[in-house]
Amino acid sequence: MNIIQEDSFLETAQFFAYGGAAIVAFFAGLSCLKKGSLVNGFILLILTALMMFISLEEISWGQRIFGLSTPDWFQQHNTQREINVHNLGPVQRGLHLLYALVGFLFSFGWIPVKYASSIRTLTADVKTTIFLFSPKWYLMLYFLPTTFIYSYFLLTTNVGRKVTHLFGLKNVVIGNFVIWRDQEPAEFLLSLGFLLFVTAIVMRLRYISENGATKQ
Repeated sequence: MNIIQEDSFLETAQFFAYGGAAIVAFFAGLSCLKKGSLVNGFILLILTALMMFISLEEISWGQRIFGLSTPDWFQQHNTQREINVHNLGPVQRGLHLLYALVGFLFSFGWIPVKYASSIRTLTADVKTTIFLFSPKWYLMLYFLPTTFIYSYFLLTTNVGRKVTHLFGLKNVVIGNFVIWRDQEPAEFLLSLGFLLFVTAIVMRLRYISENGATKQ
């Protein structure tokens, strides 16, 4: 389907979602720094850089938009012969595990954080940081598909096949239940999840500012 091909709607939408998250995080970070909340400000600026990097990776740093040719080094080392990092051989091999872990963390990370924030020995500033950056339970459905898809991909690797065969799941192979392109809808939901995650941080910052719940 055209919607899941290169430079399709989903890839373009991911570029705007991550780019939007970067912009929101940047201005929120500046606001925190102006108010003297250095730790939260720097975390948001790091998040800004990460979101912008992923955004530009989604469009191969504008390669097809500007008609740029692929340098020889990327021709040799990039599996899709594009100007990006995530399709480099060594990086690509670790991406499935990274995506699965990120999806799992943002799906269920709110559970231990919920109890950690109640620890009395934590300072007000630490509790504020936990309050701001803890995963939101209501965003779980944006992150769970990535966990499922990439966990499935991991089960199709050499090590994964040994585990699935041990439990009699010999049909867990790419093509039987999901195909490689099924990752695009999951990654699209992931990008929306991060945009909403950053937006939720801004809303919590506003709540703190208006209610004076914790020191900033």
